[in-house]
Amino acid sequence: MNKNNIRTAVVVIAVVILAIGTYLAYEKYTRRTHVVAMVKDAALRLRATVQGQAEGHDPAGDEASATAIEAYANTLRSMNTSSFAALADAADDYLVTAREIMRRAVNMRLAKARLAPSVEALASHIRGDRGAGAWTGVAVQRKQALDADLRQYRIAVESYASLMSGLSASQVKIAPFVDASVLIDERMIDQARKRALDAYGATEQNARQTADLAAYRVRR
Repeated sequence: MNKNNIRTAVVVIAVVILAIGTYLAYEKYTRRTHVVAMVKDAALRLRATVQGQAEGHDPAGDEASATAIEAYANTLRSMNTSSFAALADAADDYLVTAREIMRRAVNMRLAKARLAPSVEALASHIRGDRGAGAWTGVAVQRKQALDADLRQYRIAVESYASLMSGLSASQVKIAPFVDASVLIDERMIDQARKRALDAYGATEQNARQTADLAAYRVRR
């Protein structure tokens, strides 16, 4: 092989190596950018839910957001993230935390919605003829249904409150990799958590008063 051929081969090899390196760098950048984009969208969805909780209302779309964040978590775990392991670890932690908070937000809303008819059914029965022979048996059945619905609501609220307590730590992990503006401040997190617990407390008090059958038996 003459010198010209050797030089040509060297140039070709260098070009190939450069192309491969450029492709790998671009592919790494693309994957990393994709992860950050998923985290950002999840953060915006989570903010809408937490802000709604903090302000005392449930925004629409929580269920769809929970599904979307679940898809993000699955996508992340299917990716090759060895070249940006710290980001991937923080993103996985954040996405899972966000997903579970969204799920509990949905569970709280559904559980509270199920509880309302149970309370009304028992209250309606109590307002009826307490002298009827079946009054006590029906009252007990409806009280048991109310207690079961109240228990599910309590579980959802306590799970939500626990996850909200851990949200700050998850945000600290992901903070170096995302714009700080998408993260949720501590005051809003605390306010959302407190409102959820307070709402349950008020609902429980009302349900327990309605379900106090002993008080109604005395007045029959």
